[in-house]
Amino acid sequence: MKNTSITNNITFENNKKLKNKIEKLLIAYRKIDFYISDRLESIVEYLNQVDLNNVKNIIIIFNIDLEDDIDDIKKEQFKNNNYTLYLKIMDVTLAKLDKYPDKGKVYAEIIRLKYFEKEKHCNERISEIICVSRSTYYRYLKQANIAFGEILFNYIIPEIESMLQENEVDKN
Repeated sequence: MKNTSITNNITFENNKKLKNKIEKLLIAYRKIDFYISDRLESIVEYLNQVDLNNVKNIIIIFNIDLEDDIDDIKKEQFKNNNYTLYLKIMDVTLAKLDKYPDKGKVYAEIIRLKYFEKEKHCNERISEIICVSRSTYYRYLKQANIAFGEILFNYIIPEIESMLQENEVDKN
């Protein structure tokens, strides 16, 4: 079977389009979370409850071009459980970022305050909350977005894709 991983050959440091894509995915979180009220404890628990074809469909969300806004996601007409899985994947990525060495907790706090909280915080307020200067905050924000993207695209999604591939092998 041909490897169709979206994470092959991704380099984040010099790819502005990927940085923008990551930011759009993060920005979409709050909007989707508004419509989905319940949360599940783990992706694995959730994956055991859904049709694996839905899991394949949600992986598409991380590969579509999010040039404008969440409207691209809405066009995909995902079902409620797909949105919930999207939120779960983003939550697990944030939890993993929190454990990231060297400033992982700070990066996770920045991402949480900027994108995940229901109340939207301005950059100035976030820099005050985490007690850093604005220039340090912007440097940390850039690093946090990159670290979040690396965890999402190089760890979480490949793990899900591997699980899907194992499931296909088990079926055959």
